[in-house]
Amino acid sequence: MLELTVRKVQLHKVIFTGRIYRNLPEIPIPSDAKLNHYDGQVSIYSYASGTRRRMVIGKAASETTMYVNDNFRLKFPQLWNQHFGEKLPQISQIHAGLYGLALGIGLRSGLYKMVQEVFGPQNGNALMDYAVYSMRWRSSTTQLFEEEMRDQMRFSSKLYSDSWYSSFFSQKMSKDAIHQFRLRWLEYCVRSGTKEVWLCIDGSNIDCAARVDLAQPGHAKSLRQTEIVSFIWAVDAASGMPITWFVNPGGMPDCKAVDEIVRSLAASGIKVAGLILDRGFASQEVLDLITAKKMDYVVMLKSNVCGFVSMFEKYAEEIRWKVKHCVSDEAVFGIADQVKVFAQSKEESCIGLYFVGMSSARGSADLLRKVRRAGTEIQKQIDEGASRIAVPSEMKRFLNLTVEDGKPMLRYDYEAWQSAADEKGYHAIASSMEKTAEEMHQLYRLRDVSEKQFTILKSQLNGNTTRVHAEASIESRLCVAFIASLLRTTAQLACESLDLDINVMLRKADGAYLRYMPGDRYEAIHNLSTDFKKLLGQFDVAEGHLDHFAAEIESRRNNAIQSETRTLPELEVKRGPGRPKGLPGFSRKRSLSASRDDRREAATRRLWSGRLSKRLQGIPPRRSSLNADLGGRKGARTKKHWSAKRNSRRLLHVLKRRNASLDALREVKIERLWRERQKKLG
Repeated sequence: MLELTVRKVQLHKVIFTGRIYRNLPEIPIPSDAKLNHYDGQVSIYSYASGTRRRMVIGKAASETTMYVNDNFRLKFPQLWNQHFGEKLPQISQIHAGLYGLALGIGLRSGLYKMVQEVFGPQNGNALMDYAVYSMRWRSSTTQLFEEEMRDQMRFSSKLYSDSWYSSFFSQKMSKDAIHQFRLRWLEYCVRSGTKEVWLCIDGSNIDCAARVDLAQPGHAKSLRQTEIVSFIWAVDAASGMPITWFVNPGGMPDCKAVDEIVRSLAASGIKVAGLILDRGFASQEVLDLITAKKMDYVVMLKSNVCGFVSMFEKYAEEIRWKVKHCVSDEAVFGIADQVKVFAQSKEESCIGLYFVGMSSARGSADLLRKVRRAGTEIQKQIDEGASRIAVPSEMKRFLNLTVEDGKPMLRYDYEAWQSAADEKGYHAIASSMEKTAEEMHQLYRLRDVSEKQFTILKSQLNGNTTRVHAEASIESRLCVAFIASLLRTTAQLACESLDLDINVMLRKADGAYLRYMPGDRYEAIHNLSTDFKKLLGQFDVAEGHLDHFAAEIESRRNNAIQSETRTLPELEVKRGPGRPKGLPGFSRKRSLSASRDDRREAATRRLWSGRLSKRLQGIPPRRSSLNADLGGRKGARTKKHWSAKRNSRRLLHVLKRRNASLDALREVKIERLWRERQKKLG
């Protein structure tokens, strides 16, 4: 449930503050500026096209001085330089890990190119920055963007303020561009091999105070009488990747929303084999629509639905901790039967009732704790003689207040309490197919990917409030959240393949940073963890790219000619000695680490091969000129004896280890030669 608030139309347009530089010295308030004593803002006023404009240029420190903000720096550059100089103190370190990860994912999947082509290079970079912000901090509050992204390397050269993003979402992201991006992503899914999917569809609604066409009367989850906006996400349950999303008027029935998604996917060449739905879609109208489309479905049932009640009354005790009904290693027990899903259903469907042991234990423990705490608080009020004692509405089923001898007494309904504890841990799943309890359970588990992803998306949309003020802003925020979900899901799938935790990796990303060094330059600090290196490697990003990022930052700072397209250059690979250029081989370090014995054996093998070749050609072996200096005939003979014996051993060792590819003739000749020499010398 996301609540929308709209800013009232005022007589003047406000240009907001941006970042306030409280660490810079106070300066005198300009003579033409006005101080608002209510909020301390210092503003200047102007008129344009009949509209009065107010620009906030700082925050008052006293009646005559103020701290300046970004608006002052842009509006009064001469005064800024006069008071503070031309340059602000540089950021001590710029974290580049998230930027490298997002850039690698964007280039590998084509997402970055797609965003730039649809929304434009500059706007595309701003979108990628906001998506990275949402992915890392799980927030869509623009007021925090500038603070959190200040020391992060960004796709955009500038650090945009919250007011810039508010204007960007409402004015610069057109509905046509958003729809074009949605179609382009569907085309990518088709090219990637997505042909048939099980869709996990989820949705929610937003209490909407804004006067927009999307806001229509509907069933708000807040149970208030207000107009709402609905949105639905579709995720490929096999891979976990988001497929598409839709924003719908609050009054549109769920069945029409499902039909729109199915038709859109069919037009893109993606066949929907079936749908996996949560309790919110458990209605006869939705199931009839799916059946009419000749698709299968698996849907979780609400606890008050006829099918759940019937299965619970019939099988609850039969499956509770009964090992013969175990359907999963996570202590899940289940049984399937043919039962009507709804009381008005014309036919029976396959329904499975499940008991989850761990969920039952946690639910029962929570209930015990709540009831005991409520009872303790009420008993405390009784002991203190409170005049008014009330039992919380959710506890009236278990706690009763009676009067005995003129005094209030607290009584526990242990039977109701026990019954409620025993009901914890049960759920039911309905399927249009004939499935066993275990098959339905395994199929619905695919929805876990969608459910977790959708939880992240809702948290990226800031839980219960979407701070937007127009229909375009609603569409834009959900589009950015979708891009953030693509980045995060891709990174999460890579982490799962490496047995890593995505949240831990996002925190370790800050270990890749650029340090501001003497000489007014940034240099890369190679301090990446081994796990994060592996994650970056999945997207062709190496530790050496940090040096490229440092060079890019320096170029942005000092070069006026800049491209808005970010790239990853190919890094030069160090080649080992003797390896042909362009061919894979050992590095220099590895080549030099070869053992001395291996080199000696290779030399011995070459020596004996040459001697054998000469012997076969009838060329007598050359006598050593050193024999005369070794003590005459005996010395020469001893030298030859040990040299031949040593070389023979080396030769045999080489032939055994290297499995030499000599032909049969050479092997026979070598063996004969060795025996002759052994006989002569021995």
